[in-house]
Amino acid sequence: MIHPLQRVAGLLIAALALWVGFSYAPDRPVQTLVARWAPPPSDFIELDGQLVHLRDEGPRDDAVPIVLLHGTCDSLHTWEGWAAALRGQRRVIRMDLPGFGLTGPSASADYRGDTYARFVLRLMDHLRVQRMVLAGNSLGGEIAWRAATLAPHRVARLVLVDAAGYAFQPEQLPIGFALMRMPLVNRLSEHLTPRMLVERSVRRVPMNNGTPGPQEVLFQELGERLRDVRVGPDGAVYLLTDNPQGRVLRVLPLAP
Repeated sequence: MIHPLQRVAGLLIAALALWVGFSYAPDRPVQTLVARWAPPPSDFIELDGQLVHLRDEGPRDDAVPIVLLHGTCDSLHTWEGWAAALRGQRRVIRMDLPGFGLTGPSASADYRGDTYARFVLRLMDHLRVQRMVLAGNSLGGEIAWRAATLAPHRVARLVLVDAAGYAFQPEQLPIGFALMRMPLVNRLSEHLTPRMLVERSVRRVPMNNGTPGPQEVLFQELGERLRDVRVGPDGAVYLLTDNPQGRVLRVLPLAP
């Protein structure tokens, strides 16, 4: 006769197996993503033993190009609006940093801030860029100011957009970062993308006279990867997912 505890344990294991199967989302090979995410003017160059995905646009006679560095969990595509506005008059260089996008993991497995900054400076050496306007967002902002401290003579201007700064102890970690600190769970999570965790990570916090209000979920149905993002004439944001049916999600703008 099956003991009640054994039955409960069996049900829990079965439920966990179903959850893992439902959430299983392995990384896609880079080769399958190149056609979609790296059409011209994308290029790949070898630097320090790895291929780097970059876009170098605009007039080559620009003596001080603009170099754009993206943030965590992002890619060179985040700067598409800036590049479109600037490349007619300025040389604009952006790349997928090691560990992100189509550049892939760092060949040295060293993701410290100064290592990233030296990577950017070596990449500029490869492109024969001596001086630059360096702009970065979030992690890219930290890399930008670190590069400026390592080689101040090479950075003509520094543009920081919500840049990361010195290390601090946050009051609350985003759930994804918290999971990455848990042994075993961090390994398992490399192959899982639970919808509830993705949804929880995509929220907005309205501000009222400088005071944060309650969190609001931007949209409930983000369980698919995004292919494109557009802002409509109504001010809403439209997200095209990789659903075979070409599903589009509409994100309403913040109330005035």
